[in-house]
Amino acid sequence: MPVTGEPDHDDRGTLTSAHALSTRSREVAGASSAGTPSAAADHAPAQQIEQVHQLVRSLHAGRGTLVFGEAGVGKSHLVSRALIGEGYPDEIASPSLPPPPTTPLTTAFEGLVHLLSLTRRPATASEAAVVVRQQLTPASSGRCPPLLRVDGAHLLDDASAAVIAELARRGHLTLVATARPHAAATAPWYNLWHDAILDRLDIHTLPAHEIEGLLTSMLGSPVAPGILHYLWSRSGGNALHLRELAVSLNAAGGLTADRPVRSLTVMPEPAPALLAVATTELADLSENALHALRTLALLGPLTLGTLRDSIDRGTVEGLLQRGLIRTRPAERLPELMVEPAHNLLREALLSTMPHDQRLAILRHATGHGGGGGVLGRQAVLLMLSQGWPLGYPTIRGAVAEAFSHHRPDEVVSLVDAAFGPTGSNRLSTIETISLLLDRAEAHRLLSDADAALDDIAALLPQLRGAVAAAPTDARLPTLVLTAARLRADLEQHDQDDLDAALSSLAEANQWMSELPVPEHADGPRVELEVSRLRHLGYAGRHRDARTRSLTLLNEIGDPRLVLPLVYPTGMGLLQAGQFDDAWSIAARYRSAISAGSDARGEAADELAALQVLAHLAAGEIDELEALAPTRFDSPRAGARWLDVHVGAGLTAAARGAWSRAQHRLRKGRDHRDLLAPPGIDAYARAVEALAAAAGGERVQAQELLTSIRSMPRSQTAVLSGELRLLRLDTMLWLRSPSLPQAARALASWARLSGLARIEMEALHRSLLLDLRSAHLPYDGVLDRIRQLRQDLASPRASALAAHAEALADADTDLAGIAERDLNERGLWLPPGPRSHGLTPREREVAALARARLTSRTIATRLGVSSRTVDSHLASVFAKLGVSSREELTYALR
Repeated sequence: MPVTGEPDHDDRGTLTSAHALSTRSREVAGASSAGTPSAAADHAPAQQIEQVHQLVRSLHAGRGTLVFGEAGVGKSHLVSRALIGEGYPDEIASPSLPPPPTTPLTTAFEGLVHLLSLTRRPATASEAAVVVRQQLTPASSGRCPPLLRVDGAHLLDDASAAVIAELARRGHLTLVATARPHAAATAPWYNLWHDAILDRLDIHTLPAHEIEGLLTSMLGSPVAPGILHYLWSRSGGNALHLRELAVSLNAAGGLTADRPVRSLTVMPEPAPALLAVATTELADLSENALHALRTLALLGPLTLGTLRDSIDRGTVEGLLQRGLIRTRPAERLPELMVEPAHNLLREALLSTMPHDQRLAILRHATGHGGGGGVLGRQAVLLMLSQGWPLGYPTIRGAVAEAFSHHRPDEVVSLVDAAFGPTGSNRLSTIETISLLLDRAEAHRLLSDADAALDDIAALLPQLRGAVAAAPTDARLPTLVLTAARLRADLEQHDQDDLDAALSSLAEANQWMSELPVPEHADGPRVELEVSRLRHLGYAGRHRDARTRSLTLLNEIGDPRLVLPLVYPTGMGLLQAGQFDDAWSIAARYRSAISAGSDARGEAADELAALQVLAHLAAGEIDELEALAPTRFDSPRAGARWLDVHVGAGLTAAARGAWSRAQHRLRKGRDHRDLLAPPGIDAYARAVEALAAAAGGERVQAQELLTSIRSMPRSQTAVLSGELRLLRLDTMLWLRSPSLPQAARALASWARLSGLARIEMEALHRSLLLDLRSAHLPYDGVLDRIRQLRQDLASPRASALAAHAEALADADTDLAGIAERDLNERGLWLPPGPRSHGLTPREREVAALARARLTSRTIATRLGVSSRTVDSHLASVFAKLGVSSREELTYALR
């Protein structure tokens, strides 16, 4: 590059580092496939954005920064983003770099040769300092301080590092350097930070909750929660590793938005580029150190004591100082656990490990703790596949670890290997049953219901024999309960056979009666009854389950036993209009969830769904909107599915803002169907269909209704009454024929099903349709509405009854007032035929104006300006030939 002389420390210039020691081309945190920093800027994690700002603040203050982090966490990407924003030239901000050295440099000033593309090495420190300062050039921005960028400072030789540090200390340049964490404790970098010459940034791996947005922006659609957890656990949150895994899975068809974790059947191998990044850390290690790391990679994590039994203390401490291993507390042991510093390093170690050394490590482990449960799941699988005998605690521990890491495929492999042809693992009948249950559950998670039922069919005779032969075995009640629940879930949810599910639970109850139950230890029997009632509720048979479910929910002291009943029972209560009972159980079990009783991890989502639908069903729309600050904008504080799109969409529909409701619910659809409790995705689709119909999008409304009909009953039956009512209201907006008969049929079905609130809503629509078509309502409809009003205590029920009375009395003024009250309670009826000539937006504005809302209120609901609302109203007035909102109200009846 051209030389402009030797500027002093006040000159505004930069030192080009186009040949710096850097792995920037591979250390991209969240970049797009193009790998450019700007491509990912809009989707960068909040932590990284703040770190970019921190680096910029340091530059503005004329201070350099040391950026520390493991390989692939995005150090160079972060620096590039900051420098681009500050106007540095591309050759500084986004250098195109040759492959970096694979080992730390040791020859004096060899680092400067690489850094500055020198033709010869400086002979002395003075000459080296002159060379560095001669390479400075003016920057493109007057704000830019004199800058030296060094990527991979931990690879510099001591002499080069000392020269650069001294120039920074004297203020001749501002240094921005990236390095691995172990360099933070070494000279000269530690001294520069300790002496406040340079600021320091530590770039950590991404936490689990931040990778969702990163992957969505990278792949263009949401990713199933189980796959998110898998990618995070395998990558350890390392952004580079995460990106390569996601790209590999996506290319192999293993990442889709409409599949949960069970669809993850493609396990990519680590990319060569990733392994090259990690192997640079291994190049200068001793054989003892490499052996220690390979042992940890294959068997880890291990206790510190176990590792020191085979590796000398000095080697272990050296690995800790270099940041190649890390420690963490053991969950059930008073010791520290040791493991490779990051998963990328672990995969590099495994990929380069000689086969004979792998076998030697495994043989050593078999003789030192193979039966003690200290081995990782990968090591257990390798040993089992080699035919080496392992004890049940070790096998079961590996299975539990695989489940905790959302790896059902590994569970299947482990159990298959344990039952392998060698027969070397002597398992008792109880242990065999337990492992078969584990494999059945894994098959269920992998969407292989047939294989899961085959496993259950294989274990049932053994379980029946164990009950008969050793009824006092304390493990049997739990095994009987687990097998029955898994079998029933598969029969109902995968085969849509409720009768078979109930029969399986009844058979298990008979077996349970043959087992002696100690005093105050009837938990498994209660859980069987809870499972029976839960299956009835999810099948929509709320009348059959409601009374017994409420009894258990109110009487059982241990909330963990009955928590699975809260959601199906609550949904049945809402459709029946028993709001007091619904709110009572919600309040009771909210505290139980907060206290840690939610073993399934789903109760918070279910309780949020119950709360939202309770407000909607009761017509408490103001209370629903009050949830927004704590639930809709921060879904992880409550329900994962109830994000800003779903919550705002449901509220917008209740407020008659159809276009906003449709937009919000459509955006939240892909994410919602992966996370929401049963029935909620169908409910939100039904509301979206209603919004589409009200907005004049007939085809879209019909398509959404069709998609709901194609959903499995396990995802719809718990809210069948709500879904039928929303379908009726959608067809009302679409002015479908035969609606009076459909409304009467729904009312009859709801009465037989014990869903009084749905019955009242259907009777109201029947009365409305009959009177609009100048037909007399069928006998007794108004009396039945009055009777139901006495039983249903909610604002919406009162508004329905008042509107029905006004319609029956043909009092148009009172009916208009009552209809506005219905609007406030979330029910919007289609206007009269004169609205056909209006555009969808004009119909939406006209309906809100008809409800006596001001232009400002309408503008707020629709997200537009008051001037836009007035413009639409002017067009509506002209088309309908009216001159006031009062006339508009009559014109649209």
